[in-house]
Amino acid sequence: MKIKCPLCGFENEEVSKFCKDCNEPLTKYDECEKGNVIKEEENKIYGEIKKEELILKKAKGIGGDLELLKNKIRIKRKGGMAFLLHGIKGDKEIFLNQISSIQLKKAGFALNGYIQFAFLGGREAKGGVFQATSDENTIMFTKDNQEDFIEIKNTIEEQVFQFQNQDKKNDKKSLNINDLEKLAKLKDEGIITEEEFQTKKRQILGI
Repeated sequence: MKIKCPLCGFENEEVSKFCKDCNEPLTKYDECEKGNVIKEEENKIYGEIKKEELILKKAKGIGGDLELLKNKIRIKRKGGMAFLLHGIKGDKEIFLNQISSIQLKKAGFALNGYIQFAFLGGREAKGGVFQATSDENTIMFTKDNQEDFIEIKNTIEEQVFQFQNQDKKNDKKSLNINDLEKLAKLKDEGIITEEEFQTKKRQILGI
């Protein structure tokens, strides 16, 4: 592989430190090239992070917005109303596999509606709409934005259900492996026959 001098264009041997034609140092260009490669890798990683952070759905509420991402929700606080109700707590993210329930109260003639999330280890407010206004896991909304919150709630529930089903499948798979290991040990110790082992194995695997 030849190294082309960026200054005069002469093609040098790969091990060359200086250009044989103009004596220009080639190492600085080599370091520059390494820097470009590193930069490309950084941009690639950053692109993957941005892809992971892609907002799938969004609903605008009073004093905060609700965002649905790939594997979590984000409650974004903004404006003076958010400061009055929630102080300087800032944004909050909850992973979908941590959500245990979602409550949505529709907006009425005189009162705003709200969506409230309960999650493992969390302590949500239970005092209705008035206490919900200061709950960090709750977003208030007007009747105009109600449909957006109903839609995002349905989508979140679907994704939470998928996560829960996947966890159950993984747990079942883990139990099956443990059962097979115990069964194989019984066969190795001569407690059960090969035929009994194969029969029980098919039962465990469901085949």
